[in-house]
Amino acid sequence: MANSIVTACALIALCTVNACREHPSSSGPTENPGGLLHAISQPTSEQPAAIDVPGASSSVAELMRALALTHQEVGELLGSHVFSATSSAQVNADLRPDPTDPANPHSTALAGNDTPLVVEARIEYMDKAHFRTVVDNSADYGRETIYIEPHLYLKQRYGKFHRRSPTTEQEPAELRDRTFAELRDYLALVAHMLQVRDGGVDEYLGRPVRKVHLELASAVADADSSADSGGQSAIAAQAQSRAWRQQLQVESLTGTIHLDNATGIALRATMEAKARSRRDKVPIYLELSVDHRIIEIGVPVEIASPPEEDWVSTPTRTAEAQERSQLLRGIAQPARAAPTPKNPRGNPKRAPSDSKRGNRPNPSADGESTP
Repeated sequence: MANSIVTACALIALCTVNACREHPSSSGPTENPGGLLHAISQPTSEQPAAIDVPGASSSVAELMRALALTHQEVGELLGSHVFSATSSAQVNADLRPDPTDPANPHSTALAGNDTPLVVEARIEYMDKAHFRTVVDNSADYGRETIYIEPHLYLKQRYGKFHRRSPTTEQEPAELRDRTFAELRDYLALVAHMLQVRDGGVDEYLGRPVRKVHLELASAVADADSSADSGGQSAIAAQAQSRAWRQQLQVESLTGTIHLDNATGIALRATMEAKARSRRDKVPIYLELSVDHRIIEIGVPVEIASPPEEDWVSTPTRTAEAQERSQLLRGIAQPARAAPTPKNPRGNPKRAPSDSKRGNRPNPSADGESTP
């Protein structure tokens, strides 16, 4: 029982890292969660204002707006470059009372993940039509993507590449952005307790940068006041939209971000945080860290397709069939399924709800009742 509780709590807590990944490059309508990144990254005009780099050293909202730049935007601003990041997340659940401290029965007895989940990410970008991304983690999972227009080559950590065309025009950019998102996603988890301090002017890769120090705010009110000066802050709106964030108590938060003076892009950043929350009255402890760095700018990046023996062609069906089913659901006969050994005629299966209601099955395309 204890192991199942630990596993469930740890998985739910780790999923909070992915829960905040609302990318502005995602296609299709999405529900606005009112979160920090989503709310302040939505432009009020077709051309959003440039990042106020000096302002980002004193305003959490402006800093997070800088971190919300998609990799599509980063590529357009920097040109060819190489990006690398290492992130770490460790989650522990406190299950047993501590006999040495009756007043605080959950102070030291920890169970759960003994080692953190470490993720290594890399983007080699020549231009939007030629790039490579690699993501690996300490749990022996990973993926690699190569894009040489018009083909995507995708591979899990083991096996061959699958070559296909992008399913949407935005898919290549979205794949890069998910790889690039570690810093902004991790920092968003603790942004309600973040305050920033100006670290002055510095230089990175020969480019002038503004250093921004990350610190733990003394209270949520202090973090809110640094976010904006009027109306309801973006951070307060975020806290209202995510119940689990309201219970996340940040115990420590440090880091430094180097923002490019010319573009507002985070060229180099480190962040470490410790926080705690509760799940079903069980205390959950999190330790998060990110090391984010663009290591080359303006250097030619060679992107080559994998050898022919290392990939297989994997054409995908178009979205037309799925869109048809969604639009005509309930008002037209479903499209005939592909024949299989168990269903050699490819007849559509009858919905379970029909038999429960006693309805007669819909006729198939050839006029016979569906078995």
